[in-house]
Amino acid sequence: MRLLTRRNRGQVFGKLVGSGLGLVLGIGAICFGIWHHHRVSAAEKWPVVQGVVDDAKIVTSRGRRGKTSYRCEVKYHFSVNGTHFAGDKLDPTGNQNESSSAAHDHLLEYPRGGPCTVHYDPADPAVNCLEMGTTTVGWIFVLVGMVMVLACGFSFARVFMGLGRL
Repeated sequence: MRLLTRRNRGQVFGKLVGSGLGLVLGIGAICFGIWHHHRVSAAEKWPVVQGVVDDAKIVTSRGRRGKTSYRCEVKYHFSVNGTHFAGDKLDPTGNQNESSSAAHDHLLEYPRGGPCTVHYDPADPAVNCLEMGTTTVGWIFVLVGMVMVLACGFSFARVFMGLGRL
C-alpha cells in the first residue's frame, strides 16, 4: 500500500475543500431559488389597492468589474383600511437591476403624482410591491444549485474512493 506523500495530501485536501465549498454554494443557490420562488408565488395572491407615486428616478451603481447597473427606484404611498403605508419595491424580492433602457421604460410607467397599483401582504401591508416578479429566476438558481451539488458530490466521492487505492 502506497503512503500519502505530502504532495498527494495537499492535492486531496485541495479537492476536498473545493468540493466542500462547491457543495455549500450549491445548497445556498438551491435555498435562494426556493425562497425566491416562494416569495413571488405568495405575492401573486396578495390583494391590490391604488397608490400614488411620490418619486421615481434611475439609480446607477458600479460593480467590482466596472460594469454599471441600473435600477428604477419608485417611492409611493397607499392606504389599507385607513392606515397609511409607503413603499419602494418594484417586485416582491426587491431584485430589480436591469439595463439602462429597461430602467428608463420603467420610469415612464411611474410619473410623479400618478396612480400606481400596489400589491400588499394582507398580514403585513408594510410588505408590498408594484409588480409581480417571475419565478423563472428562482428555478434557474435551483437548477444551477442542483448541478453544483451533484458535481461536487461526485468529486467528493471520487476523492474518497481514490484514498482507498493509495
